[in-house]
Amino acid sequence: MTEPFATASIQVLPEAAPRPGAPLVLTVEGELEETTAAPFSAALTEAVGGHDGPDVLLDLGRLYRLDPVGLDAIAAAAARLAGHGRRLVLAGVRPRVREFLSLAGAEALVPVFPTLEQAGLHM
Repeated sequence: MTEPFATASIQVLPEAAPRPGAPLVLTVEGELEETTAAPFSAALTEAVGGHDGPDVLLDLGRLYRLDPVGLDAIAAAAARLAGHGRRLVLAGVRPRVREFLSLAGAEALVPVFPTLEQAGLHM
């Protein structure tokens, strides 16, 4: 399968205003690496809003590549949210990205679930 050219975008899925208690679901597409980490962080910050709000579930099913700089961006987002009593979880992670997360020890910092449904049950 051909993977897309290096891009990363974040978009709020149709459920932009989640039900009370439900997480805000965001989709990450493309590659999250050195050249795309800053735009990703800015888009994520804008999407999740300020101090108040729901927990955040990142759907990584369309993320084809993640490098250490991209992982740092995810970890920083998780730390910012945690500072406001909110959680960040990852779901739908592709095998190659999941292997990188595992090798980097990231699963100890940010919960990772195979599917959106399983992630939603734990939030």
